[in-house]
Amino acid sequence: MTVLATFDRKLPARWNKQKDIADAVIKYHFFSEKDYWCDSCTVIRELPRDEVKAGKMLFMKCSSEEEGMYYLGCIGPFDEEGFFDPDRDQSVYYTTAQTEAEFEAILQQFIEYINSQ
Repeated sequence: MTVLATFDRKLPARWNKQKDIADAVIKYHFFSEKDYWCDSCTVIRELPRDEVKAGKMLFMKCSSEEEGMYYLGCIGPFDEEGFFDPDRDQSVYYTTAQTEAEFEAILQQFIEYINSQ
């Protein structure tokens, strides 16, 4: 499977695994919490270990019921090989739909929350 970023550049091969796992985790979360199956989810940004003390995480957006609105989540941590350990899960979610204008502020909230744990 080839995974492409928002701007049609090819993502590193290690993202294929991480993206697939993060996709499943975030879709399951919103289905179980909101009873809504997100049709598509996109990686917005990888958060490296030096940014979040938990380890590498993926900041993602998923389609919501409303046009132009998204559910957000920060999934991880992933180890160096791109594997996700459910027992170490420190994923966080924003379960009210947001516009793209709010992404950066919410990302900062996620980082502060994860680093405070």
